Amino acid sequence: MSLSQNPEITFESLPFADTLFESSTALADRFSQCSVLALVGVGGSSVGPEALWKILEPLKSKGKQLVVFDNVDFVDTERKFRGLPLKDTVWFVVSKSGSTLETLTTIEWVSQKYKTAKVNFYPQCVVCTEDRPSPLGDWADRHEIPRLSVPVAVGGRFSVLSPVGAFPLSFAGVDLEALRNGAKKALQEKTQIQSFAKEVVQSFEKSPITVFWFYSSVMRPFGGWIQQLWAESLAKKVTLKGAKAPRASTPMFAVGTSDQHSILQQIAEGERDKFVIFFRITELESFKGECGFQEFPELSFLKSKKWGDLIFAASAGTKKALEADGVPTQEIRYPDHSPESLGYLVMWFELLVKEIGSSMGIDPFNQPGVEMSKKLTKEILSTP
Repeated sequence: MSLSQNPEITFESLPFADTLFESSTALADRFSQCSVLALVGVGGSSVGPEALWKILEPLKSKGKQLVVFDNVDFVDTERKFRGLPLKDTVWFVVSKSGSTLETLTTIEWVSQKYKTAKVNFYPQCVVCTEDRPSPLGDWADRHEIPRLSVPVAVGGRFSVLSPVGAFPLSFAGVDLEALRNGAKKALQEKTQIQSFAKEVVQSFEKSPITVFWFYSSVMRPFGGWIQQLWAESLAKKVTLKGAKAPRASTPMFAVGTSDQHSILQQIAEGERDKFVIFFRITELESFKGECGFQEFPELSFLKSKKWGDLIFAASAGTKKALEADGVPTQEIRYPDHSPESLGYLVMWFELLVKEIGSSMGIDPFNQPGVEMSKKLTKEILSTP
């Protein structure tokens, strides 16, 4: 039995899976001369890795570029592909099942482009899939393409701390040990997570929309990852016992003061069906340097205030205003945008979703609604 087929490797044990991280780092080192990583994947194969890359890679300033191909919109694919340095791009192809239609068709398209350009495509590829027969795995073996493993028991949207996320982040120069350490710390917070999950579940009946509000602009893609994790894991028709499942909330995310000028009006004075979770970050709120008021005397009330005070006042003021309007809120604080903090947040939310699923009596790791869409798409395409 290979490591990835070991049923004991779950998303919770990933931070301790040394071999998976070592293989990701070794392979990233092999392609270190490349400047572009083209990630081909959809859903859990791309949302998490892209989010962590966009937050963490700028901290390294290594000049690496990420281009994500996650939709069979070939107009967009053509635009992204145009101008790529073909010999300087490593193609990271991710599909847990190894049979994802969107991923396979995108690789078919890219392969044809490489043939037209008379550039050998296969030495530029890395495949990440389960260690069992599949179209993608077989393709990799035929062309001697190196492979990384997605553990069988780890679902796609829970795989960001597996090679799915570890290879791109290692390629970017991110400290994987710090990322793992953060995740390990979150595993020690189960009592806190259980308490938070209980509050969230109790909110579902009166507040069927959960808003994740980040006051850090760089966390926007992380909001997208939480949205996918939450929606795909918690919305189910039936419980594990076959009864009608309780209602789960619809997730959405907001960012900074910009969305105070967008959706805040709807939340404040619209239907009372939202539960807002604010994310507070010490790094932003402690940002130094006095605002002053040299250009605009009208801002004299900011005298002696720090730049970080602006973001603190905006988030605290919005939270207070919503509570005054009867909108339930909660708050999550974290120190900074470091790999350790991001590793902590990833594991914390994965554990939270698992706990919520358990409280609801549902399976948070399947996605039958998504599977039906895949089935019908293939049926339509198979019709003459």
